[in-house]
Amino acid sequence: MARLILLLFFFTMLALAFAAAVTAWRAMTAPPPPARLPATTEDRMPPAFRNISYVVLLLLLAGLTGGWLGPS
Repeated sequence: MARLILLLFFFTMLALAFAAAVTAWRAMTAPPPPARLPATTEDRMPPAFRNISYVVLLLLLAGLTGGWLGPS
């Protein structure tokens, strides 16, 4: 059983190494991307509401990890 696990582990490592080599080869031989202007994204959320939502998110995370909210 241990030999089978080691064999599967070996083949997995070979597949990952092959995939990494192919990815590196494609990255090195690919043409450079065309220069583009930075895309402007429209943010319709007001800054005050965005800041309040971040604070509420942090309180929710603290409540869940501290055991104040959710099952205990």
